[in-house]
Amino acid sequence: MRATPVRALPEDSTAQISEKRRRLEAARTEAARENWRIAADLYMAAFLLPKKEVPHDSGAAMVPTTDHIWRRLSGVQVYGPLIGVSQEIRDQARFFHWPLEFPDVFAKGGFDVVIGNPPWERVKLQDQEFFAAREPEITRAPTADVRSQMIESLKAAERGSPERALYDLYQIAKRISEASSVFAREGGRFPLSGRGDVNTYALFAELFALLTSPAGGGGVIVPTGIATDETTSAFFASLVNDRRLFRLASFENEEFIFPDVHHSFRFCLLAFGPPHPTDGEFSFFLRSVHQLGERERCFTLSATDIGRIRQD
Repeated sequence: MRATPVRALPEDSTAQISEKRRRLEAARTEAARENWRIAADLYMAAFLLPKKEVPHDSGAAMVPTTDHIWRRLSGVQVYGPLIGVSQEIRDQARFFHWPLEFPDVFAKGGFDVVIGNPPWERVKLQDQEFFAAREPEITRAPTADVRSQMIESLKAAERGSPERALYDLYQIAKRISEASSVFAREGGRFPLSGRGDVNTYALFAELFALLTSPAGGGGVIVPTGIATDETTSAFFASLVNDRRLFRLASFENEEFIFPDVHHSFRFCLLAFGPPHPTDGEFSFFLRSVHQLGERERCFTLSATDIGRIRQD
C-alpha cells in the first residue's frame, strides 16, 4: 500500500498537525535529500564566501568548487568545516532552494498560481539604509566621505565591543550584497532581469514567471519600470513575445494606495499566464483600484505595437 504524501495529510487536529510535522522533518533529513540540500548550499556559498588561497590539500579547502558539489551529490563526504561555513553563510543570507522545499510541486512542473508584492530594493547595499536603525549618526553624516570615515572608525574599535560587532555585521552584509549582485548577473538564475543596477522587484518578477507550471499563472505588484526600463526590457519582451502577458495596470500613488510610498511613484499590477491567442491588456495613470473595472481605460498592444513605440 502506497503511503500518503506528506503534504496531503489532514490537519484537522493538533495530533494530525504534529504527525504531519514529524513526517515532514523526517522526509527533509533523508540521505538523498540532505545531499541535495548540502550541495545547493555549497553552490550558493561559492558566491558569498571570501575567496582564499586553495591549500595544497584540496580536501581542506574552505571555498566550494564544482568538485565539492558533485562529490556531495554522489554521496561522497566533503570537508566538514567547509560544509559548516557554507551553512553559516546560508543562515545569514537566508538561502531558499525552491525545488527542495516544494518537491511535489516541481515534480508536476511548477505552481498553478504565484502572487505577491515583493520588495522593491536595489541589491547593492546602501550604507545610509544599513546604519539608519543601527547607528543613526552615520546616516546623518553630511557627506559620503565623512560617512566612510565614521564607518572605518568602527573597524578600529576593540574586538568584542558593540562598535566592532557592528562593523563586522556591516562587512557581512556588504559581502552578501556584492555576491548577490554577481549571482544575479552571472549565476544563470536570472538571465532576463539580472542586468544593470539590479533591483529585487525585477528578480522576483522573473522568479514568479519561472515558478509557474506551463499551464499556471501569476500576478505581482512591482514598479511600472518593469515594462519601461531598459534593464527589464528583456524580461518584459519575453512575456509579450511569448504571449504570456495578460494585463499590466499601472497606477500613480497620488491617492496613497501605498501610504509610505511617494505620491508620484508609479507601480503596476502585472498578470501573466500560459501562452494565449489575444494581445495583452494595458491601462495607465490609474489612481484607485476601482478604476481597474473601467473598460474605457483599457487597451491592447501587440508585440509589434510595442516595438514601434520603442522605435519612436
